[in-house]
Amino acid sequence: MATVSPKIFYFCHDHQNPRGGQKHAYKHVDILRRNGYDAYALHFKKGFRLTWFTNKTRVICWQEFKKRFRTAHDFIVLPEDLQRKILAFPGKKIIFNRNVYFGYHDLGVAGVDILPYLDPQLRAVMTVSTHNQRLLQCSFPRLCIRRVYNSVDPELFRFTPPSQKKRLIVVCPVKSFKETVLMQQALIGRARQGRNVLASYRWAYLHGFNESELVGVLREALILLFLSRYEGLPMLPLEAMSSGTVVASYDAGPAREYLRKSNSLLAPAFDEKTLIYGIERAARLFEAHDPRLQRLVLAASKTAAAYSPRRQEQSVLRFWQEMCAR
Repeated sequence: MATVSPKIFYFCHDHQNPRGGQKHAYKHVDILRRNGYDAYALHFKKGFRLTWFTNKTRVICWQEFKKRFRTAHDFIVLPEDLQRKILAFPGKKIIFNRNVYFGYHDLGVAGVDILPYLDPQLRAVMTVSTHNQRLLQCSFPRLCIRRVYNSVDPELFRFTPPSQKKRLIVVCPVKSFKETVLMQQALIGRARQGRNVLASYRWAYLHGFNESELVGVLREALILLFLSRYEGLPMLPLEAMSSGTVVASYDAGPAREYLRKSNSLLAPAFDEKTLIYGIERAARLFEAHDPRLQRLVLAASKTAAAYSPRRQEQSVLRFWQEMCAR
C-alpha cells in the first residue's frame, strides 16, 4: 500500500497588522505546494486571508481544517506567541519560533505548569536565526531545533543608488520607542544648532505600512535607524540594505548575524554618541556625493542578497524532508 504524505497546516492569526512572521508562514506554504506537499495557511475565520502583501497562498478556515486534519498523521505548525494555547491543539506539532524573546516573555516570570516546548506531541521547533537556535537549544537540549532562512525579494526591494535617494531618515520605533525618540531628538537638536547637515531632512515612522508602502519609502530613504534588539532575525534592515538604504544600528542582538562596520553604521550597544556621529557622517558623505557611501551601500546590498528566496526554499524543504522521514 502506498504511503500517503502528511498534510501540513501553518496556523496564522486573523489580523491584518503587518508582521514578518505571518508573511513567512505564507511563503512556507507556497514553497511546499510548489514542491508537491499538501500545505495550507490556516485561519480561524472563513474567507480570511492576509492582504497587506501580494499573495495567492492556499488558505483554509478552522472548520475545514477539522474535516481534513488526521491527528496521527498530519502536522500543524504553530507560532511561538500562542504559548500555552499550543497545548490545546491536536496532533503532531511544530513550533515556528520567529522571536525567542517574545516567545519566552509571554510565559511570564512565574512560568506555566506545562511548557509548550515540552509537550509530548511536539515534534520539532523551526526558528529563523542561529541566535534563536542557540538560546532554544540551551533551554531544551533534547529538543529537535532547526534553523530555516527568511528571504528578501530582490525584485521588490530593488537597489537604489545614493544619487537617487532623498533627504529622508526612516525609523522603526515599535520595539524601541524610547531609544528611537532619544536618537531622533538628539539629531534634530544638533541640526537646529548647525552641528550637522540634517536641518532639511525629513523623518518618517515605519508603523503599519503594508508591503507596497514599505517598498516605496525604502526606495527613497537614505538612512534607516533601527535600534530594536529583541528580535528573532529582523528583516527590515535586510530589506533596507537590499534597497540601498544605509542601516544605522547597534552591534547587538540577532542582527549581528549580518550587520558589519563594512556594510552599515554600526555602534557598540547603548553607545548613542557614536551612532549619532555615524549618521551625521553618512549625511555629509551624501551631500558631498562621496564614493565611500556608494561602496557602503553596495556592500550592504551584497549582504542582503545572501538571504535569497532560493536559500529560504532549500532550508524549508530540508526541514520538511527530515520531518516526513521520521
